[in-house]
Amino acid sequence: MMLRLLCATFVSAALATGCPATSPHPAPAAVEPAAPPAPGDAGRRKTPPAPGQVAPTTVDGKTVERFVATVEIDRVPGGKRFQGTWLIRDDGRIHVVSYRPKPEWFGFVGKRVMVAAVDNNPPAHAQQIGADHVAVIDIKLVDNVPAPSPALSTLPAAPWVATADALAKLEHRWVSVAVLAPPQPTACDGWCDVALTLDGGGGIVTTRESASTWERSFKGHVGELVTVVGRVSLEAGKPFIGTAAVCPGRVETCGAR
Repeated sequence: MMLRLLCATFVSAALATGCPATSPHPAPAAVEPAAPPAPGDAGRRKTPPAPGQVAPTTVDGKTVERFVATVEIDRVPGGKRFQGTWLIRDDGRIHVVSYRPKPEWFGFVGKRVMVAAVDNNPPAHAQQIGADHVAVIDIKLVDNVPAPSPALSTLPAAPWVATADALAKLEHRWVSVAVLAPPQPTACDGWCDVALTLDGGGGIVTTRESASTWERSFKGHVGELVTVVGRVSLEAGKPFIGTAAVCPGRVETCGAR
């Protein structure tokens, strides 16, 4: 199986994912990050307060914030081996929890959770990515969703999405899509916006390719079905996907390592 790993594109005015500077779409790459330090024992799950007991409002002098978010973990490493664990709030705000996948959170991926967290931004001089860092002191599933049993030992594959309308509702989420490999871009210099036709008449999703990345991703497969795994962003309300991994045919484990 041909497998091509590229940097996942993650578009946000305030974020940089640490991807290599191979595309103008993501923010500038970060230097090699160190794992964000946990304040005191923040970052390790604590036993929730007993009934009638007041939950803590501060940890090590930092205010505890409680909010609902969706857990996401990058399926493919980016530049500097960054492969983040994220919390995506319903209002679109994003927090990075870890610079590497958190195995104990595999069962939370794609699910909504209630978390208690404190600010965990590194000092300004420290090597870091440009994202809001938090340390989670408690996490639990919401919406009456049961935790997987037994606990997951591997990172779940990015879910399949079939239509552009569905992709537009999944900003910042990792997905798998089946598309027809596009012809080589020739209408622009450098990087070009390339339309990918979703298999089955699901519409169009846009990606960005240069001549060299197109050769690695799609050469020899033009017009054929390929699997693309990447993170969704929105541009003018339309879905955009980074081609973090591309595999010929429909491949359930495309991008898995």
